[in-house]
Amino acid sequence: MANLRIDNISEHVVAALKERAVKDSMTPEELARSILTAVARHWVVRKLPNSSDMTAIQASRLSEESEQVFALAEKQPLRIIDKKGGEFVLMTAKDYYFLGGIDVDGDV
Repeated sequence: MANLRIDNISEHVVAALKERAVKDSMTPEELARSILTAVARHWVVRKLPNSSDMTAIQASRLSEESEQVFALAEKQPLRIIDKKGGEFVLMTAKDYYFLGGIDVDGDV
């Protein structure tokens, strides 16, 4: 995990953060980390590509070229289209959990 230092925060902001942290049974650092994570998660969700911007592949490629398809999905969500025109999104489990707000690594 990375470290972040923030200087020049007003005293009343720090006091409010400490007061809220006590109410939530957290340290001020834990609360600040939680707030920053929630904000960053919101930004990431807003930046998700539209389905028209995602790479689209035919479902038949899943069985024929699974390793290549999975390699693509590790880089970005993939739009999968089946024979009936149904559309699905393939992404890593970590990305899926991140979007759902589930902490799987202790750093999200």
